[in-house]
Amino acid sequence: MNLYLVSGGAGSGKSAWAEERTVRRSGVSGGRLVYLATMHRSSDPETMERIARHRRLRAGKGFLTIEKESHLSELLPLIRPGDQILLEDLGNLLANELFTPSPRNEGEIFADLESLAKAAGEAGSLTVVTDEVGCDGAAYAPETVGYIRRLGRLNAALAGASRAVLRLVAGIPVVIKDEEEKEEKGGTECVR
Repeated sequence: MNLYLVSGGAGSGKSAWAEERTVRRSGVSGGRLVYLATMHRSSDPETMERIARHRRLRAGKGFLTIEKESHLSELLPLIRPGDQILLEDLGNLLANELFTPSPRNEGEIFADLESLAKAAGEAGSLTVVTDEVGCDGAAYAPETVGYIRRLGRLNAALAGASRAVLRLVAGIPVVIKDEEEKEEKGGTECVR
């Protein structure tokens, strides 16, 4: 299963980096570029500008955009082996799944993502863009703290299942985990 997790703070460049990486992988596999947009559409000007900015970022790159706010397993019939899937972003998906009349838990969301990655097959991949949360030291309302903890648990589960985990800092990718590099080198290396 080719699952990748890309994390970073707001404005870190994680979305642009993940898009470029997904486009590069598509050139190798020949699969479709599939962009899963999870942001809840609203008339809020800030939300609309954010959506417009992401559309500008991927313009002309050949992405098939699918807007789906929750229950991503419903997309399985649309996914083909070799597809390079980019999910933008996990924080939005989690909020959409939690704050509905029928909330879903992190395990159900993880299972949906795992199923998508498996449906893309060995030649395909799923790259998930997520936010860094809970490390700013600020005091939040209990509901927000609960959301932050759930996103942290989901991030941890995805990181454990991912072949690579990267954190973008000021546009620079910092490798947290890279199973592909370890496989190419033929084993584990000592960390000093």
